[in-house]
Amino acid sequence: FHRDVLSVPTYANSLINLVIDEGHCCTEWGGSFRPDYATLGLLRGRIRTGLAVTIVSATLPLEINKDLVDKFRLSNTTVFIEMSNNRPNVALSVRPILHPAETFSDLRFTIPRGATALEAIPCQLVYFNSRLEAEDAADALRSFLPPELKQKDAIAFYHARVGEKRKRELEAKLSGGGVWILCCTDAVGMGCDIRSARTVILWKSPPTFCALAQRAGRAARDLTQLGEAILFVSKAVIAGTEELEIPEIVAEDVSEAIENEGMDTMEVEREAQQEDLPAEEVDINSGAATSKRRCKMSATAVSIQDSEYLGRFVSASGCRRAVWNEYFENARKDLLDIPTPEGARCCDKCQPEPVILSKAKLKLGKRKHFMDDIKAAIHQRLIEWRDQLLETHYPNCGFSITAPVLLSDSNINILADCANPIRTIHDLNSRIRWSFTSLYGQCLLEELEKIYLTIDFNTAIKPPPPKKSKPSLAAQLLGAADNPSSANDTLSTDRTTSAPRARGSRSRGRGSRGGSALKESAPHSGKGAQGRGRG
Repeated sequence: FHRDVLSVPTYANSLINLVIDEGHCCTEWGGSFRPDYATLGLLRGRIRTGLAVTIVSATLPLEINKDLVDKFRLSNTTVFIEMSNNRPNVALSVRPILHPAETFSDLRFTIPRGATALEAIPCQLVYFNSRLEAEDAADALRSFLPPELKQKDAIAFYHARVGEKRKRELEAKLSGGGVWILCCTDAVGMGCDIRSARTVILWKSPPTFCALAQRAGRAARDLTQLGEAILFVSKAVIAGTEELEIPEIVAEDVSEAIENEGMDTMEVEREAQQEDLPAEEVDINSGAATSKRRCKMSATAVSIQDSEYLGRFVSASGCRRAVWNEYFENARKDLLDIPTPEGARCCDKCQPEPVILSKAKLKLGKRKHFMDDIKAAIHQRLIEWRDQLLETHYPNCGFSITAPVLLSDSNINILADCANPIRTIHDLNSRIRWSFTSLYGQCLLEELEKIYLTIDFNTAIKPPPPKKSKPSLAAQLLGAADNPSSANDTLSTDRTTSAPRARGSRSRGRGSRGGSALKESAPHSGKGAQGRGRG
């Protein structure tokens, strides 16, 4: 690029400005996710001196600002034009995940109850932290649709592995009708101006506060319209009894790169530890200079700040927007010159809106809560199997290949959390994405079968008991009329037996006996007694 473009006099002399859009990505993605982003500062050494540099983003907190000044070697005369990114037309909400996460039953509300046409479903973006989760959620949401509404692409998924032609098709359908709910990753984001989406849902915590703001910013891009951004996390996190689990998207992509390209973890670590070289000392053809060490240091400061503010946002006892404004220091910035639409809500703390959380019934075979001790046992056995696999097949690899490279911790967690046994390669591929399936898939299935032999799944996963209907009084009397001897037995009282309990009160004893008979026929309390059973 330097030789064929930047070094061409006609092009170099025509440059009037170097513009870096979405500048926060240089810090947040400039590690192992998008390594080239961290080296953009080298362009300053390859363009003529004095050329203006403009860096823009909707999410530039103080720590990232400092990092960009360092990366691009900006002078003390740099002018900062800062505007508030507070969007008053987008309400901020946090909701608890009430059902098992893998069922996605908490997302049923995205399909209005009683909808008879797809047009009744509002256009929505549902963000996930992994591609597999986005695909699984799309399948689950399709299953929630009434049979007459199950049309192609009514609910679709979108991520980095989707082909470019398919992406353009989905974007067109989302804007013009045809796609109503899009389950996606951050691949739907920068560069996409989807104005039809009024609601954005974040399934579990995003990796950074900037990611939260970027995703929420996809809601109601038409500033005259009302929108909402809804974050789903566990009940314990909202209550403050459990720490917020912040995903490491970068680490996940490194693991995938290792599996897909054969790179080992030590190479990644060594690459990340390379030192910077001044722009003037860079060998243009070698590309040896990187900014990864500095990026790693700045990213650490940003991640600490993100963890604090994400936790405060989720478990806030007061206004959530106040946490947002504090993180981005919006109080000292100029406000956007836009009117606040009528009916705009601040957040679910300041202006709570009644939310009907559906009591979704799970299909038979789905678990409501897989026993923690069984999950832990499977997890431990798979860890041991993974270590044995490394020792058997790679005994002399040193640190070039580690056990998590063969089978990642995230895949082990998924396998341990499966309510139904995995017994075929098809079952395995439907649950995890593993590049070693062809080599060790059968071996893993054999190990899982050994584990399953020690587990009684019928005990661990019980189907709901059959409902018991309560016979009416009329039915009991009719039954007694058909069987006179039974009626006499039911309505008569053994005087010898009842005398000690109700001496001198035979009529009361008869009534008591009859009452007991009716009570015994009443359903016991429990799951089967909910709803009509209690009446």
